[in-house]
Amino acid sequence: MKIRVALTGARGWIGAGLAPMLEAHGADPLVLDGDMRTPESFDAAFDVLIHLASASREAFLADPEASVAMHRAGIGNALHAAARNRARLVFISTSGVYARDATGVLDEESGRIDPPHPYGQCKWQEELSCRAWSDTHGVPVRILRLFNVYGPGQSERFLIGYLVRQAMNGATIRLLTPQARRDFVHLADVRRAILLAALTPLAGVEICNVGSGVARSVLDVVAALQKRLATPLQIVQPESIVPATDQAIAAIDRIRQALGWSPAITLEQGIAGCLEEHASDPAQPA
Repeated sequence: MKIRVALTGARGWIGAGLAPMLEAHGADPLVLDGDMRTPESFDAAFDVLIHLASASREAFLADPEASVAMHRAGIGNALHAAARNRARLVFISTSGVYARDATGVLDEESGRIDPPHPYGQCKWQEELSCRAWSDTHGVPVRILRLFNVYGPGQSERFLIGYLVRQAMNGATIRLLTPQARRDFVHLADVRRAILLAALTPLAGVEICNVGSGVARSVLDVVAALQKRLATPLQIVQPESIVPATDQAIAAIDRIRQALGWSPAITLEQGIAGCLEEHASDPAQPA
């Protein structure tokens, strides 16, 4: 019998490709696209629930109270439904739960938790709810902390989406912190991690970082764009360059051991794919 995998957030940028992937791997995907604040939206039978639905960071900034209320209700309903179905839950969290000044390689246990923004704060509270429900109701929960996801179709509100759009349009690229370093992980690798998390059994709670395990600077991204386009880019940098600081890098030993996952797409390959996608569809959402 096929394993039935329910999915929230299936119409979002990350979630959009998951249902076909699940079906291709022999699962029976079920898209839950109702109002996550209502229990009725989770009124279905399933073996696994991927809870990906989330308010955007922009929504958190514009109306944090409404966004927090939506998340609180959504995770509560997801956990109730998982317990009712005796199902396991895959909860999509963020590296934003780590402290702003957390640097170097962060593992899931020793990385200091102190989320600086409402989005990360809310995700951390949801993680705590997952732990509590696992302890008291026996719901198996796998938590994935996504680092800096990028890929085709990404909004220009995010760094690589912005850089690709500006480069392809021949527009000026304005860099505020060119030396800043991030752990970039490609959309396809993230979707594969979610797929494996859903299809791999577990007991209790397991937290896994999802990142590349490598820090790359903003200038590294610009260099990859210039190399692929084989043309100089119009770049404006601040007169006073902010000193380079090592940002949080994902420790990925746990996800490699637990799920057999490791990133397959290098930054250079990922940038090439973003450029090709934009060239074939310059009007894609951004």
